[in-house]
Amino acid sequence: MKTVVALFAGDSGDGIQLLGTLFSDTIALQKYNLKTFPDFPAEIRAPAGTVNGVSGFQIQWGGADVYTPGDAADIFVAFNAAAFKKFYPQISKSALVIYDPEGFDSKNCKLAQFDATELDFIPNPKLSVALSQLTQDCLNETELSAKEKNQNKNIFALGLLLFAVEHKVDSVLNLMQSKFGKKQQVFDAMTKTLKMGFYYAETIEFSISFVNEIPKLDFEKGLYRNIQGNTAVALAIVASRWIFDKTVFFGGYPITPASDILHELVKHNYEGIEIMQAEDEIAAVSMAIGAAYGGAIGVTASSGPGIDLKQEAISLAQSAELPLLIIDVMRAGPSTGMPTKLEQSDLETVYYGRHGESPVPIVAIKSPSTAFETTLKAIEIMIKYQTPVFLLSDVSIANGSESWKIPNLTKTNIQNSEDVNPFHRNENLVKPWIKPGTPDRQFIIGGLEKNSENGGISYEPKNHEAMTQIRSQKVQNIAKEISLLELDTQIENSKTLIISWGSTYGSVKSAVKTYNESEKESPISHLHLEWIHPFPSNLDQIINSFEKIAVAELNAGQLANIIASRIGKPIEKINKIQGIPFLTNELIDAFKKIK
Repeated sequence: MKTVVALFAGDSGDGIQLLGTLFSDTIALQKYNLKTFPDFPAEIRAPAGTVNGVSGFQIQWGGADVYTPGDAADIFVAFNAAAFKKFYPQISKSALVIYDPEGFDSKNCKLAQFDATELDFIPNPKLSVALSQLTQDCLNETELSAKEKNQNKNIFALGLLLFAVEHKVDSVLNLMQSKFGKKQQVFDAMTKTLKMGFYYAETIEFSISFVNEIPKLDFEKGLYRNIQGNTAVALAIVASRWIFDKTVFFGGYPITPASDILHELVKHNYEGIEIMQAEDEIAAVSMAIGAAYGGAIGVTASSGPGIDLKQEAISLAQSAELPLLIIDVMRAGPSTGMPTKLEQSDLETVYYGRHGESPVPIVAIKSPSTAFETTLKAIEIMIKYQTPVFLLSDVSIANGSESWKIPNLTKTNIQNSEDVNPFHRNENLVKPWIKPGTPDRQFIIGGLEKNSENGGISYEPKNHEAMTQIRSQKVQNIAKEISLLELDTQIENSKTLIISWGSTYGSVKSAVKTYNESEKESPISHLHLEWIHPFPSNLDQIINSFEKIAVAELNAGQLANIIASRIGKPIEKINKIQGIPFLTNELIDAFKKIK
């Protein structure tokens, strides 16, 4: 057994996400590969005890390549009946089920519409641990209220699990100190509960044999950390201040699941980094455009509904040819939809969504561990080509985490040719980025069409057509900066190609690998796309070398439609719109239908 999948689930007030985060940070310290998938309700406080109020956290870790948070869990910790009811179908038949009997009392079973006797008939090995009662007993002599005591049962469970994975509590205490050290009473209670959970596991000789058999990885030498996608994006924005030697301005407005980028940025109060929470989405993007006009790195972030509101201003940035990074952390829609659930729903919105002929480059992050480098590349392109750039992420990247090797950074000097005419264009059709107030370099700014020769306002028909073509060609010229595509999985004699983009990378890679191990007579190849507009210049060549093409995406077929319209060739669609990632078996079944 090279990897293990664990699933923690309970009421949204049970601290499941904290349990998962601390546990995954601990696993990362043990030199394992990992990938996580948090799953929680959108409501601030969902109905307690109900299936709709369940919060879950899944992690796969081990001494092998880990591309997904796993399909079926090997360890399932259920805090209540609702959690068990929701997630039991997703665990393996041999999974160890750890449950709190207090969460399966008559009240909880009634709320979850669950018959507690079903526990007696499941074939899985079970361990009943009175998490709630043991936590209350542990903190009995503290001044905490009964509710505050019960809020530590997730920490008791963490201590129990630490013993099972043969990890001491010291490093976890350091993690908790960094998060809760300023709240001494809270930290003291968590410390006591963590140790008690660990000692309880030791007392009952709790062991999960297969966990301790997992080999550890020999990581490449370097400094590593467990990182979430939103955090990585925010750190890249902070790093761009030093890398590109420019002031950074972030204009944001809270929206799930993009808000954590704003939250992370405000922690880094450095000189030259300005963060503003605007009164609405339109103000946020307009502020960022203003900052770009002033010579700063302008950034804004949102999700689908907010991106809709920003589109008019994004067209302004495109027309004015100003660099602007727009981060879209996609979620399930339409409207409010399922804001904490997964969907690659905004591709056509960012590809086509503006008025007029207004092309904007698009790059999609493929995993939390690549989010930092992809964000920096997007910023580099927007500066070099003086254009807005869309950076696509989604719920699973934003909230999920992976082990990430912290890179060595180098400065990047992008020449903007401020010594030439303000409307002079270089070989890539890019005009200079001239700061307001530069002597003898005044120019007209705004959304009105410009004369292609001198930048003055123009209503001439042919000039408008020429400017439309220039702006479009400038975006296409970005293909020069994009590395040629290489097949992620290339199998000799393969006639079928599976294309993934964004967060479907891991699911498709894992499924293709598993499929090819059993279907050696009809192997398939895998291609992953990060740049979607413009496409890498050898995309057509690769596609035309295969007889059958399929695109796997978490929508109704948006990228498949775009590629089909480009190459005039039928594209098979593998789609899922359920708010959750692809499972390996789902994809394998789909592959068999198109081989």
